Amino acid sequence: MSDVDTMSLKEMKELIAKAGLTLDGCIEKPDIRQRAREAQAALAAKAAAPPPAARGGSAKQTLGGYSCIVKAPDDVLSGAVAADLAVVVLHGFGASNSDFADVPSLIDPHLDGKRVLYVFPQAPMSAIGAAWWQIDLMGFLTIATAGEAAIAKMIREEPKGLKQARASLAELIQQVCEMAGGGSRLPASRLVLGGFSQGAMTALDAALQQPAGQSVAGVLCLSGAPIVVEQWTTRLAEHKGLRVLLTHGMQDSTLPFQCSGWTHELLKANGAVVNYVPFQGGHELGGGDVISALVAFVRASLP
Repeated sequence: MSDVDTMSLKEMKELIAKAGLTLDGCIEKPDIRQRAREAQAALAAKAAAPPPAARGGSAKQTLGGYSCIVKAPDDVLSGAVAADLAVVVLHGFGASNSDFADVPSLIDPHLDGKRVLYVFPQAPMSAIGAAWWQIDLMGFLTIATAGEAAIAKMIREEPKGLKQARASLAELIQQVCEMAGGGSRLPASRLVLGGFSQGAMTALDAALQQPAGQSVAGVLCLSGAPIVVEQWTTRLAEHKGLRVLLTHGMQDSTLPFQCSGWTHELLKANGAVVNYVPFQGGHELGGGDVISALVAFVRASLP
């Protein structure tokens, strides 16, 4: 940027006009020079400011057979432009897809105007509540006092309904990538899968079902636990370097804290890149540390 002290009077006046300022109150040349400095500072600040976020909208759509809340800037929802990133978040057992629908308001202000499409699917209803697959609720509730053999059996057995969930989520992922592509298909490398509790287990499983060479941008595994560990071990070999944010409350009485420790060990031992964020709290999203980690993870997932 040119030094104001070396500018001609004409150049200074042009600079002032470019910044939208006036010469009001400028009588002598030093006054004009000072106004030119103000104009230069205003233009520099404008250039450094992040672009304004596009106005966001919300819609309800059926994707992969799931009723979904979809949130994105209007131009992404209309298909006029592609999203920079798509984020799918699966709620916990017995919960609702509205539980995490405010997450965009926590993350988007920190993304420098990048366009993100968020999808919040609703799990099907079962006899004991909304569930992605048939969960052994009593088994997980008693895991802290269960013997080693019982724990080993539980985290290795494939739960009923998991195969159907995989098929439906694969379809949902495909439709989300098509919706977010602005006329083309968003690659898996620009998709983050996430979830809470049973949703965390399901999101990680869905990420590992992606074809080799088509790893997702990352997985948000919030207060989850490992399942089908032998299958996961095999699939992790196809997704070396998979990025995972792993969080868990140390006072969690629903899914004991040790569950995330097992997941952490499994992921690290098989080549995943894990950011492990324990926090003081129970079976919940967590406080400022978790939110900061979520924001940082999503930012790092952007192209």
